[in-house]
Amino acid sequence: MIFESDREALLTRLRQHLTAPLAAKIERLVRPVAAMQPTADTSRLSRLGGQPLVGLGFEWPHRPAPPVKRGLFGWGKRTPTADPIPLTFLAQIALAEIPPLVLTDLGLPGAGVLLFFYDALAQEAWGFDPADKPHWRVLLVESPTHEAPWPERLGDQGRLPAVSLSSTLGWMSPHEHFVAPAEKAISPSEMLAYGELAELVEDLPPQTRFGGWPTPIQNDIQAPAQLVSNGIYCGGPDGYRKGAHLIPGAHVWRLLLELGSMDEAEMMWGDCGALYFQMRDEDIRNRRWDQAWMELQCS
Repeated sequence: MIFESDREALLTRLRQHLTAPLAAKIERLVRPVAAMQPTADTSRLSRLGGQPLVGLGFEWPHRPAPPVKRGLFGWGKRTPTADPIPLTFLAQIALAEIPPLVLTDLGLPGAGVLLFFYDALAQEAWGFDPADKPHWRVLLVESPTHEAPWPERLGDQGRLPAVSLSSTLGWMSPHEHFVAPAEKAISPSEMLAYGELAELVEDLPPQTRFGGWPTPIQNDIQAPAQLVSNGIYCGGPDGYRKGAHLIPGAHVWRLLLELGSMDEAEMMWGDCGALYFQMRDEDIRNRRWDQAWMELQCS
């Protein structure tokens, strides 16, 4: 992965260190990204934490409560508890504050706010299990009118401090484990050469980014999303073998938001990890926000 605030600087680096054919292949994969940084400008609508801007009819996302054992000494049939558990509000991204090139690249509208929620208090869902899906939510509010009341059940423990975000345009080439579409395929030897260049890069992008490419801490995030969204558990090697025929199609998954651990926002994902929210191209175009997938990675 290479990040630059100037596209030509990124292309120059590719051309200087790679063969001309390989540099041309990587150039075709360079994407615009909104690099987001904390700012003292509280007039910005994009922010981490705080309370989300919502519209009429908004319902706070919840996940089902875990089942509890009934019967003598805890034995017996498991039944769900009465009340579902509200998800923690993580971030809102005001699309009007995102560079237009990023919106065009993702196929997003130029207005409204995208809201991101996760079961942050438990952090039991890492995105490797099909059963994890209720533990996060992505919502588009087209016409925000007010801040949502805070769910009493979350309490102060689930309220993250508001951190306003500014957004600037940057450019990224992919990380060396990405899944390429067939027409942009890169051979293993070419990927090795590109990976060697990426390892030399010292300037990492901001931890909070909208669009562009992910910066995985462990492995690629596209293939797991492709497998798990098709009902295949991928917390071990068996899932990858079982779903090998699905992995070539993983290139359709696009990063929406990457959230790194951040002290200012009181966000700590595992051991200094990150959350990755992504969607298929087609689902973004058709506004199927319920198809978003999330993965948590940490060192």
